[in-house]
Amino acid sequence: MFRFFQISRSGYYDFVHRLGRPEKDAALAEIIAEQRERSFRTHGCRRMCLELKKRDIHRDPKTILRIMEKYELLAEIRRRRKWGNLGQQAINTKTC
Repeated sequence: MFRFFQISRSGYYDFVHRLGRPEKDAALAEIIAEQRERSFRTHGCRRMCLELKKRDIHRDPKTILRIMEKYELLAEIRRRRKWGNLGQQAINTKTC
């Protein structure tokens, strides 16, 4: 079977052993998702680190970034509004 799938025996058994193991980041991901909804999806990983520290949860910022990327919990980037007609309005004004 290992030759057919072209994988090593240890790699197969490592995979099988990993299937039964619960994810260690799932609990932290739930807390991050809850805080994300509370902040209207505007907190990135840096602000999320500060919010978690307020709750006495100390993790490395790279760990929080990895979890946010894995579970697609990154902040939604707000776009600036373009002021297209502002230039014409300034031209039409009269000065004394």
